[in-house]
Amino acid sequence: MNAVVKAAREQTLCPVCGDRFKEPKTLSCVHSFCKKCIADHIVKTTKNQSDPSAFNCPVCRKETPKPDNGPTLTWADHLQTNDALTSILEAFESGTNLRTCPHHSDKEIEFYCEDHSLSLCSWCATIAHKKCEGVVPIEEAAERRRIDSGRLANVLMEQSSHTENILNDRRSQLESLDRTEDDIKARLTNLRKKTMEALDALENKVINELMLKKNKETEVLRLEVETCEDILKDTRECLESFQESVQNEQPIDFVTSYLKQFEMFQNRQIALLNFSKNLKSVKVIFITDRSVDQILKQIKSLGTLSVEKTPSRYALPYAKSYTESRQSVLQTPRSISLLHRGSTSYRPMSRASIVKDSQSIPSYTSRPISFRHRAISTYSKASSVEPFRNKQESQNTSPTPRSGRFDGNKTTRDLTQSRPSADIMAKNGKLIQAKLRSTFDASTPDQNECSIEGATVLASGHVVLADSYHSSLKLFDQKYSYIGCIKFSTAPGDVTAFQDDEVIVCLPDTKQLKHEKLKNNKLIPGESLAVGDRCTSASYNNGILATCSGSTVHVFKREEGRWIRILLQKLDVDNLMYIAVDKEGERIVVTKNGYPNRPVLCLNKNGQKIWSFTHEEIRLPRGIAFFGDQILVVSWDQQRILQLNKEGKLVGAVVKDGIQWPWKLCISPLNDKLFVTQCYYRLSLKEKNTIKVFSLK
Repeated sequence: MNAVVKAAREQTLCPVCGDRFKEPKTLSCVHSFCKKCIADHIVKTTKNQSDPSAFNCPVCRKETPKPDNGPTLTWADHLQTNDALTSILEAFESGTNLRTCPHHSDKEIEFYCEDHSLSLCSWCATIAHKKCEGVVPIEEAAERRRIDSGRLANVLMEQSSHTENILNDRRSQLESLDRTEDDIKARLTNLRKKTMEALDALENKVINELMLKKNKETEVLRLEVETCEDILKDTRECLESFQESVQNEQPIDFVTSYLKQFEMFQNRQIALLNFSKNLKSVKVIFITDRSVDQILKQIKSLGTLSVEKTPSRYALPYAKSYTESRQSVLQTPRSISLLHRGSTSYRPMSRASIVKDSQSIPSYTSRPISFRHRAISTYSKASSVEPFRNKQESQNTSPTPRSGRFDGNKTTRDLTQSRPSADIMAKNGKLIQAKLRSTFDASTPDQNECSIEGATVLASGHVVLADSYHSSLKLFDQKYSYIGCIKFSTAPGDVTAFQDDEVIVCLPDTKQLKHEKLKNNKLIPGESLAVGDRCTSASYNNGILATCSGSTVHVFKREEGRWIRILLQKLDVDNLMYIAVDKEGERIVVTKNGYPNRPVLCLNKNGQKIWSFTHEEIRLPRGIAFFGDQILVVSWDQQRILQLNKEGKLVGAVVKDGIQWPWKLCISPLNDKLFVTQCYYRLSLKEKNTIKVFSLK
């Protein structure tokens, strides 16, 4: 059977490109080729012919008459499609491919590697995956997944119901947009009507005034015309009479007539002279009112259009994250714990790689803001990469553990697990004393799982937390009792205190920083600052606001009630995490992932590097803050909070116990309390939601 399948598979390969046929076309010689391959061949072989009438088969060289009178570029469209070959291709895609090894076409799938989430033949299982611990018969792998099929079905039904609700909501939004469009058009029509009515009234007023002035001047001009006509008529009559007297009258009569005509001439001349002195050229001038011109210049548009987006009632954290129960439904425990070593990636809430306890390798480009589960398809392109290359890429992209080269038969150190470490002795300065005083719960009855990515404390003692899981900013009073929250349409990042009663929160998806003011125990939305970058962390002190994206540091200065950008510093990295500004607003520190790269960098507000710090105790840094001239930084993988002095030297561990997977830290305005959030998918729900409060001295 395998030989038959192999022979059939060979018949599905194009002789030109060597790959499986795509839209197979048949020539008169019965040879078949991909549509694109034969089209390229036709164009290439006939390009030097002025009027080609045929082309040669790439295999047997037999001529095939042109199938159409159009250009050679379209001949392939008119060639006969090989329907039989198309049916064979469809059969392979729907059936045969699912049962044969993608690397050994003559071998059937018999095993499944839980370590890499790959289906294997006997050769792959005994050669490429011989060191894997999770190779089981395909039937056993299927049985494991059938056990959880009921729970998966429930989750799918829940997903279907939720999707239907969202679909109905989106359709109603479409209808709402249509209604809004009609309403705006009606308002514009009404505005146009009112404007035209006002213009018509003003126009009629000017026209009426014009008619009055015209009539008045017309009467004067008509009198002048009549006077001129009378003078002209009298002059012409005198001229005719005088000409007759010159020729016919007797001398004495002519002299008398001459004197009479001369006297009449002088009288007319005096009248004409007096008339001409008062002649005026008349025209009506219209000057547009200056205010009208100014108004027309000032009017740039009839109004402004903006899109207002408020959180939908279905804006749940469903698309951002799965709870641990859903994770267990979609993956078997073993496939989750070993998935990172395969070709399919999976990111937990803290973005550390999920790996086996004794053989885990951390991920170095992580924030918890956008956790998404990625469905695993054994036969997808991502999982069809050669096993040897997968293993090599995994070694190349991960840091080498200190215990030596990766070996499937040896136990390697897990950097995402808290490992034994010698106590760091206080040096390079006096060690800050921190003692756990209290804890409080960041969850609410309707938000039972949180991912606190930002935290800050106002001068009043109110605590503000940024929950990326629920896209909300939560407010707690001085006794850490929940007051309320404000929701966003997108997940927030970090949050920092601004002045005494105001905070600034990062909204990476909108590339903005948003002011929220505390008033009457409520957070009131304020101004927005467009950064133009997906900034995830921010810090404010002494008039200086610093914020960072994955690779860029932005610094703003407050002047006359508005923000002025004074620095845009692009760093040669893509994994910046958190940022902090000292109390003078002169120094900026920023954390970044990836030991042995320098995980802490100190700059001045002009972007000049002051110092950088690295140490094996801080491979995966997270939150950072100034305590006076000292610096506190979270070592997430070591589950500690370390202290650096102002020169960037390690002083010691301020907090070694009482925290699990610390993420963000902030210090109260009086420098007497330290607040620490925790984040990791392995934490219990209670610990995830717990904020630890330490006293400092």
